[in-house]
Amino acid sequence: MLNFYEIIKKYDKSNNFDVVLAYDSTFPAYLGFLLKKRNLKKLIIISHGNDILKNQDILTSLTLKNADKIIVRSKFIRDLVHDLFKINTNKIIICPDGIITEDCKIFENKITLRDELNLSRDKFYILSVGSLNYVRKGFDLVIKSIKELRDKFNINIDNIEYVIIGRDNPLIRNWLIDLASKYKLDKNFRLLVNLDDETKNKYYNASDIFVMPSRDLRSKGSIEGFGNVFIEAGYYFLPSIGSNTGGIPDAIENGKSGFVINNFDELVQKIKLLYENKDIRIRMGKYAHERVKKGYTWEKIYKDYLDAFNNLK
Repeated sequence: MLNFYEIIKKYDKSNNFDVVLAYDSTFPAYLGFLLKKRNLKKLIIISHGNDILKNQDILTSLTLKNADKIIVRSKFIRDLVHDLFKINTNKIIICPDGIITEDCKIFENKITLRDELNLSRDKFYILSVGSLNYVRKGFDLVIKSIKELRDKFNINIDNIEYVIIGRDNPLIRNWLIDLASKYKLDKNFRLLVNLDDETKNKYYNASDIFVMPSRDLRSKGSIEGFGNVFIEAGYYFLPSIGSNTGGIPDAIENGKSGFVINNFDELVQKIKLLYENKDIRIRMGKYAHERVKKGYTWEKIYKDYLDAFNNLK
């Protein structure tokens, strides 16, 4: 840390920085705290959630308490910082994640995209996007939900396909593939890894709904601080289903842009509802798209960051 400190001091000598922005509450924040104390800089720290869950020590507490502002992604993280470190919420600013609209533009229509991606024109596509994680993302719960639709509700699932897109982890990939095979869902499931952003966005645009029933693993230092994938899905007119955990309730407006669910039975019921009701899917998808355009593009979010900087005392 001292080596980095000396490097930044060199740049500061020529640029005379006013503010240090630390991108999480661990090493960057400790370095920012050093610069604040020795060089009289203002300090803003971005807290994501997992960084503070895993580091509830005296150094993290001291650093956060000495920050001039703390930026978080959701109300959940704001409350977490307040509860864990007794920091006044007036010092905490919520700046959600968002999208850069220029990076998200896809010009082909849904039918053209499905042909290009070798997807059926007539199937119902459920999409999840996220790093392959053994339990937290809840991809296995979606696979089990499709089994439940078949076995409990006697739905013909030949028309349903579940697509997962994520950074590869061979162990998790094989586990999910084996799980789908165990439930005889091989034809209802595909897992795509390490796609470029443009191809990933095409899958968003070609799908029908987005689902990520993340588990609350805060006791193990793992939580969804916000869930920007729900915002990405909304931009492509997809209603979302997500768990009532972490910052997900900030990312989904329950009953309007999608559904926030509390348990597995609700997950199955909401997938069933959206599968059987195209008009609800379309209405929610349109609402989700307009919601993203109004409040979750970086063309708007950057102003929240400017406010954080401009309001430093």
